[in-house]
Amino acid sequence: MYYYTSIMKMDQFNKYVFSAVLLMFIVVVFPHEPKQLSSSYYFKNYVENTTHVDIFDNGLAQIYVNNAANPAYFLNTTEERNFEYKLGRTSYPYDVVHKAAPQKKNNSVVDYLLLFFVGYVFMKFRAIGGHTRCIVSEDNVSVKLEDIAGLEDAKKEVFEFVDFLKNREKYIKCGARMPRGALLHGPPGCGKTMLAKAVAGECGVPFIAASGSDFCEMYVGVGPARVRNLFKKAREKAPCIVFIDEIDALARKRSHSHSGSGSSERDSALNKLLIELDGFEPNDNVLIFAATNRLDILDDALMRPGRFDRKIRFELPERGDREKIFQIYLENMKLDTEPDMLSEALSKQSFGFSGADIANICNEACILSVRCNSENVTRKILENAVDNVLLGPEKKTFRLSDKEKRIVAYHESGHSVMSYMLENVKPPIKVSIMPRGKSALGFSQSEMNEDKLRNKDELFERMCVLLGGRVAEEIFCENITTGASDDIEKLTRLAYMYVTRYGMDDSIGTFHFDRERRDIYSETLRKKVDAAVQKIINRAYKKTKEMLEEHSNLIEKFAKKLLEKETVNQVDIDIIFSGTT
Repeated sequence: MYYYTSIMKMDQFNKYVFSAVLLMFIVVVFPHEPKQLSSSYYFKNYVENTTHVDIFDNGLAQIYVNNAANPAYFLNTTEERNFEYKLGRTSYPYDVVHKAAPQKKNNSVVDYLLLFFVGYVFMKFRAIGGHTRCIVSEDNVSVKLEDIAGLEDAKKEVFEFVDFLKNREKYIKCGARMPRGALLHGPPGCGKTMLAKAVAGECGVPFIAASGSDFCEMYVGVGPARVRNLFKKAREKAPCIVFIDEIDALARKRSHSHSGSGSSERDSALNKLLIELDGFEPNDNVLIFAATNRLDILDDALMRPGRFDRKIRFELPERGDREKIFQIYLENMKLDTEPDMLSEALSKQSFGFSGADIANICNEACILSVRCNSENVTRKILENAVDNVLLGPEKKTFRLSDKEKRIVAYHESGHSVMSYMLENVKPPIKVSIMPRGKSALGFSQSEMNEDKLRNKDELFERMCVLLGGRVAEEIFCENITTGASDDIEKLTRLAYMYVTRYGMDDSIGTFHFDRERRDIYSETLRKKVDAAVQKIINRAYKKTKEMLEEHSNLIEKFAKKLLEKETVNQVDIDIIFSGTT
């Protein structure tokens, strides 16, 4: 169907040329071959139609029947020594010609040229069809900037483009030219494609989209041709917006030594893109947006002003933005609670989630509600969806023994009590001893602090929270287990960052120590750093043990509630800690 569509785009003359070339190719490559017969079978069935026989020195006999121009059959006369004698005794007219042994047929130059031409035509058809296949054009975009939750800083950056397309004359009077475009970069799932599309919808202009990988082909000339076709279509539809997603697939940094034809072809496509972005042909009223997750690997020539005048950084949404995104998705769901209340609670639990993650959570909640035969999507189902995305689904068939469940309950109680009692860390909002995911036997979830800066007290108390589970096991279970391995790994990493990166230890001072290159430092300094790390961990351990022994009644109360319900939410936590200071 794909090649048929490409052929139909040709004019009538080219169709005839293509048909003739294809017929010649079939005749040359697939010629008629004579059929082999045995001597007895030939004399029994075909001798009466024989009109000519060529007998060669090597014993091969080619049989022509019914005055045909090419031999229809052949046989080996060495197996039948009296073949000519038998042939002479027949009463049928024929001609016998003795020839030298036939030489192996060599392909002529014409055959090779024809084969090359057919291959070239095939490549051109593939390229022609690929030009239009990789481009997606949408003339009427319904998405507007107001439909996108969050991204306030990015919206301000792109508003100049919107105003320029709408009010171009006032900028021209001031001597300004329209910016060529913007490079959108940041983590995946943060709305880069949606924002570019919203600009087209806001301006009421066509939106032409393509992916960077569509321009990377192993066939010579296909990539540059597709780039040329993309901008040709954009000029025809101007004013419009061109969007190239995952541009790093096309515009990686060029290397000085080419490893193969694929790299050379990609460089050719990139060179053509650079020319189209800021070359000899004007791109008036054509605005180019491109998106990437890897700004560091893009070619320097692509980054210069005049090609992408704006570089807009996208960040993971903060709590307020997450709340707005949740509201948009929750409004389309059948809930048993007001969306505003749910969005506020869910935004606290979804720290570090992108907009795509939030969409996935809401979709997962709808699926879970159908699975549970629930008419509405409840708050509990939404919280389970968050846990499924964050930690993995509950292991219904994987159960802990009573002894293991008790250890996990005290372990999580230790984390929770430390989180609640310390001043510079957020209190817990959900605690569970239900196994989830690959290795989580339980978890204690707190509202994350979204401040951009951390002080010494906050980092130290974070170490105390990480030690809460191990110390609780030691005090209340009379032994320690392997359940704290992940906590100890995080604790050690944080302690080294406290000393070597943030310069917060008094004995080391404001000195950066690169742990990946320990060999460049003296042995004395390495020992001093290790001693400082061990000292801060010991201090955190001492404080944690003192606090848990002081609040042992809360540990017992919390562990009992966990063993009873397996999962406790913020309401249960507030009841447990009511009356404490």
